[in-house]
Amino acid sequence: MASVISGSQLRSAVERNHYIVGGTPDNVEGVKYDFRLGKELLKAEFETPVDITKLSEVEKGKARINPGEAVFVLTEERLTLPKNVIATLIPKRKISHEGVITLGGLLVDPLYDGKLLIGLYNFSSTYFLLKPGRKIIAAVLYELDDGEIDDFPVPRDPIDGFPDDLIKLIRSYEPIPIQSLRDNVEKISRELNEVKSLIDSGQKWQEDFRTDLTDLKNALQAERDNRIENEKSFREEIKTLHRGLLRFNITKEFIIGIGGIILGIILTIFLPKLFGS
Repeated sequence: MASVISGSQLRSAVERNHYIVGGTPDNVEGVKYDFRLGKELLKAEFETPVDITKLSEVEKGKARINPGEAVFVLTEERLTLPKNVIATLIPKRKISHEGVITLGGLLVDPLYDGKLLIGLYNFSSTYFLLKPGRKIIAAVLYELDDGEIDDFPVPRDPIDGFPDDLIKLIRSYEPIPIQSLRDNVEKISRELNEVKSLIDSGQKWQEDFRTDLTDLKNALQAERDNRIENEKSFREEIKTLHRGLLRFNITKEFIIGIGGIILGIILTIFLPKLFGS
């Protein structure tokens, strides 16, 4: 199992330029070594790599990371690893507290030889000064045991400067101002609130529609019941009227019959007298 190279062993390695070339024992802290910011800087504003120490007084003010900007730097120390040693990189907490995060890989393979290429991005609202010699990133070295050692490939090119493809990229890089990011975040937030409002309105409309349908259903049911009740009452009234008409017809026929009998008696008694018979 890999073991950490730390303490006096790590300090001795630094003193002998073993693993870490150009370092200082004062930067050994327990199990890690703090790499320092070198003089080389790659920033979009300069378009090409510059030496911070050779900038004019006016240009030195530009040796900083503006809010929302990413830059690339090289460490002052050089890392030279044998085939049985690896290194893990750890961002410095103090730098992250100032609003700067480290970009790139955090594991260095065996046989690596070169400076550390570090990308730095400023997510704060204030600029971050780049001062050569400042502790920029920490490294923990591990010595592999025999079972972990393999025929590792040698890294193609040692890093002594910025790669050409990175220089080409930085020339077309345009930092995004923090204010622009904030405006976009606020815009997205407003749009999300509008969508939420529409969803809430839609849900309320659906609830109101369901309530209206229920009320309409109840009203139709009440109207149906009322019509059934009215129809029953109407039928009862028709039956009562029909019975009345039947009684009226019987009475009419009775009166007509009596009248006929009386008329017959009258005619039988009085007609002969009228005609002298």
